[in-house]
Amino acid sequence: MKALKVSQLFERIDNMDEKRRCILCGKVVSNTRNHYYVHYPGHYTCAHCPAVYTRSDTLLLHMRTKHPTIA
Repeated sequence: MKALKVSQLFERIDNMDEKRRCILCGKVVSNTRNHYYVHYPGHYTCAHCPAVYTRSDTLLLHMRTKHPTIA
Protein backbone atom coordinates (compact mmCIF):
# COMPACT_ATOMS: atom_id res chain seq x y z
CA MET A 1 0.00 0.00 0.00
CA LYS A 2 1.35 3.41 -0.97
CA ALA A 3 1.86 5.89 1.87
CA LEU A 4 -0.53 8.82 1.92
CA LYS A 5 0.51 12.35 2.76
CA VAL A 6 -0.40 13.55 6.26
CA SER A 7 -3.06 15.89 4.84
CA GLN A 8 -4.66 13.02 2.88
CA LEU A 9 -4.88 10.72 5.89
CA PHE A 10 -7.14 12.90 8.05
CA GLU A 11 -10.55 14.48 7.73
CA ARG A 12 -11.79 17.49 9.65
CA ILE A 13 -14.49 16.94 12.25
CA ASP A 14 -17.14 19.65 11.93
CA ASN A 15 -17.58 20.68 15.54
CA MET A 16 -13.96 20.10 16.66
CA ASP A 17 -11.63 22.55 14.95
CA GLU A 18 -8.33 21.16 16.24
CA LYS A 19 -9.27 17.46 16.02
CA ARG A 20 -9.04 15.27 12.93
CA ARG A 21 -10.27 11.73 12.19
CA CYS A 22 -7.87 9.20 10.68
CA ILE A 23 -9.38 7.68 7.52
CA LEU A 24 -7.49 4.41 8.06
CA CYS A 25 -8.49 3.54 11.62
CA GLY A 26 -11.17 6.10 12.56
CA LYS A 27 -9.29 7.39 15.60
CA VAL A 28 -9.83 11.07 16.46
CA VAL A 29 -6.51 12.81 17.15
CA SER A 30 -5.19 16.31 17.76
CA ASN A 31 -1.59 15.65 16.66
CA THR A 32 -1.89 14.34 13.11
CA ARG A 33 1.84 14.09 12.46
CA ASN A 34 2.45 11.82 15.46
CA HIS A 35 -0.53 9.61 14.55
CA TYR A 36 0.68 9.38 10.94
CA TYR A 37 3.69 7.40 12.17
CA VAL A 38 1.38 4.77 13.70
CA HIS A 39 0.50 3.69 10.16
CA TYR A 40 3.70 4.70 8.34
CA PRO A 41 6.59 4.40 10.79
CA GLY A 42 9.88 6.03 9.98
CA HIS A 43 13.15 4.34 10.75
CA TYR A 44 15.38 6.39 13.02
CA THR A 45 18.40 4.43 14.17
CA CYS A 46 20.80 5.47 16.88
CA ALA A 47 24.34 5.73 15.52
CA HIS A 48 25.81 4.74 18.89
CA CYS A 49 23.76 1.67 19.91
CA PRO A 50 21.21 -0.74 18.38
CA ALA A 51 18.14 1.34 19.35
CA VAL A 52 15.60 2.02 16.55
CA TYR A 53 12.64 4.43 16.77
CA THR A 54 9.67 5.33 14.60
CA ARG A 55 9.86 9.06 15.36
CA SER A 56 12.77 11.47 15.14
CA ASP A 57 11.79 13.25 18.37
CA THR A 58 11.95 9.94 20.25
CA LEU A 59 15.45 9.32 18.88
CA LEU A 60 16.46 12.81 20.00
CA LEU A 61 15.15 12.12 23.51
CA HIS A 62 17.07 8.83 23.51
CA MET A 63 20.25 10.63 22.49
CA ARG A 64 19.84 13.21 25.27
CA THR A 65 19.20 10.62 27.98
CA LYS A 66 21.37 7.65 26.95
CA HIS A 67 24.23 9.44 25.19
CA PRO A 68 24.35 12.93 26.79
CA THR A 69 28.05 13.50 26.10
CA ILE A 70 27.57 12.83 22.38
CA ALA A 71 24.27 14.68 21.75
